[in-house]
Amino acid sequence: APLLASASGPVELGSGPVSVTLKPAAGLTDSALAERLRAPEPNQHIYLRLADLAAAEPPGVLYGVYLDLPRGATPKGNGQYLVGYLNFFNAQSPGRHATRSFDITNLLEKLREQGVVQRPTTVTISPQDQAAQGSKPVIGRVELLSS
Repeated sequence: APLLASASGPVELGSGPVSVTLKPAAGLTDSALAERLRAPEPNQHIYLRLADLAAAEPPGVLYGVYLDLPRGATPKGNGQYLVGYLNFFNAQSPGRHATRSFDITNLLEKLREQGVVQRPTTVTISPQDQAAQGSKPVIGRVELLSS
């Protein structure tokens, strides 16, 4: 699947929301990326991939993943921006790097219809509760891909 955009990692998760800005892949401009996200080809899907998940200990919480959450907005209760939930199950196994992908095609369409797609695109990851002490959850890469 072609890479559309990514954020330089790793992304260390803490006790509050963490936002990352996605930058266009090599060969894509900001406006070309925005156009691909605004008007995907017929039958094309856009995926958000969180790769190389790792944790020293199981965090024991779910993380809400949000697309283009407005700056300063509270993640909880902002279902219109919710991509899905992330856990770190099996992410603390030595040498194992878990990956989680979300199909965000329909979410992008809804955000477009509401006129709330942001440039540049951001992804916010927010713990739903307090993570276990010393768990140190990390996301190695945040990527947007097309199929």
